[in-house]
Amino acid sequence: MDPVRIVIADDSILLREGLVRLLEEAGFEVVAQAGDAEDLLRKVGAHAPDVAIVDIRMPPTNTDGRPNTSPSRGQRSFSAPPAVVPSSSSIRRR
Repeated sequence: MDPVRIVIADDSILLREGLVRLLEEAGFEVVAQAGDAEDLLRKVGAHAPDVAIVDIRMPPTNTDGRPNTSPSRGQRSFSAPPAVVPSSSSIRRR
């Protein structure tokens, strides 16, 4: 059986690298990493992952909710991965 192919998108490189290490040690194949929504679109289009793990607050907007990952005009369309798992690295400070 082929390993599950994953793209990880988070603006925190420490979190991305930690997830990559944990997932690869567990037998998953991390095919790409992205630091913003535009890079995520490029990586998903290029690598066709089975799963994308996506931070819910990423540049360029850093707003709550789903990042704007809709292809813009003139951008090649592709099939989205069947699962998107939102992660969040935000910490509430008092």
